[in-house]
Amino acid sequence: MSKMKNLFFYIGMLLTVQLLFNSCSRELNNDPYEKLVGTWEVSEQYTLPGWGTLEDSYTINITKCPSAENTILIENFGNIDETVTAIVKGNSITIASQSVDWDGDLITVSGSDSVRGSKLTYCYNIPDYWNATCTATKL
Repeated sequence: MSKMKNLFFYIGMLLTVQLLFNSCSRELNNDPYEKLVGTWEVSEQYTLPGWGTLEDSYTINITKCPSAENTILIENFGNIDETVTAIVKGNSITIASQSVDWDGDLITVSGSDSVRGSKLTYCYNIPDYWNATCTATKL
């Protein structure tokens, strides 16, 4: 009988330790930005009126916006050395219409993204210039 009590005691201890580790690991991964923040390698295809479909590769850097909740900053967006803001909701990212300076011209950009693991896909539009489809891999 004593051996049976010891066996149940050890099984109970193992289950308790397992539950503690599982609950701690979930808490550590609750940051919705963890999967987004960092440097990404972008492969972009865009349609330019009069030129057809072109391709470009560049890096972007994503950081948390310090002044707005659920918002990220995407640096070097569209490879034009400008930063845009985007709203994060789960695995979806929305780039609301916003103006940026492109070589002295004020242009409007907007788009939407989704993130799956270490892959980010997004489309964006610059009216009168181009429509782009991008895939990015986290570096």
